[in-house]
Amino acid sequence: MARHPKALMPALAGVRTELERILIQTNYFVDTPFSWIGISIRFGMKTEAKPHFQHIDRKDGELPLAIEIETAQMIGADLEQLKNLFRSAALRALIAAAERYNCPDARLREMFASLPTPQSSAEEDLD
Repeated sequence: MARHPKALMPALAGVRTELERILIQTNYFVDTPFSWIGISIRFGMKTEAKPHFQHIDRKDGELPLAIEIETAQMIGADLEQLKNLFRSAALRALIAAAERYNCPDARLREMFASLPTPQSSAEEDLD
């Protein structure tokens, strides 16, 4: 059975905290039909360029998004490599939501552009 890297949860938590702060600072949620975004990062066979959107939850205002990353990229990855992998996936999802719902995304795009080049063969262009 495959084991997750020890740095998996600290990497996810670190990226979540970092991106939450940016979303608040940039007024990402002003004038949107949702109150917050839940991003499920799925571990699979490929790295997806765009997230899967679900319907906004009318009870709690969540916009659920899901995006897959290639599990092979996690093998042997240290904390910073995992953070970059999760950061890339989360930024893709947030930028796609920003495009759909007209949210400010300049800071998110800057962050995405500054990420190290990924090692997978996945499409890395946001367009």
